Amino acid sequence: MTSDITHDHDEGDDHYYAAGYSVEVDPYVYPNGVLINLLNIQDTASLGEAETDFASVRIIQLQEVPIEGDLSLTHLKAIHRFIFQDIYPWAGECRKVDIAKNDTIFLAHQEIEAAFHDMWLRLKQTDFLALLKGDLKSFAAEAGVAFGCINHIHPFREGNGRTQREYLDCLARRAGFVLEWGGVSKLAMKDACVSAVTDPECKALAKLIQLSAKKR
Repeated sequence: MTSDITHDHDEGDDHYYAAGYSVEVDPYVYPNGVLINLLNIQDTASLGEAETDFASVRIIQLQEVPIEGDLSLTHLKAIHRFIFQDIYPWAGECRKVDIAKNDTIFLAHQEIEAAFHDMWLRLKQTDFLALLKGDLKSFAAEAGVAFGCINHIHPFREGNGRTQREYLDCLARRAGFVLEWGGVSKLAMKDACVSAVTDPECKALAKLIQLSAKKR
């Protein structure tokens, strides 16, 4: 993630495999470890540049015409598919390998659906934050928990950051807010995501959301 959080290549596939997984069992990479892509690009740097170009256009389109849905995992997958449809043949599919990044090991891929459903049930209690309309502090607190949960679930092999931010935009609209991430630094977002792994209330992410939220 970068300071221009919405549009930059947020991961660059600097993930690494959790124990028991490798290139040989990863259905989303070529034998050289580069993510399988529609352009048959064979080096990660060039792929990152192409991905950013294509995804940025799709994100602008989403800002103009958001994908509506029930905020379920199916909805999240539809967002991912739309953003990355021009670059990855597997856009919209949940990962089938276990991955990590820096010091964070993301949720085992077998647990993705159940964990996301649990988060969905929590969001449902506030009508997916619509009942918090106008209440910035409560919105930020609940959206922070959702953000932390999705980031730890990390459903996709690549493109999780941009996808979850579009999902958060959907929640923000329901609560009467718009999220402007431009003032959030790479380090602040990284630290907040890391702290969320051990903080069930995801207070650092909630703080960033509260600072970034504006009334619609």
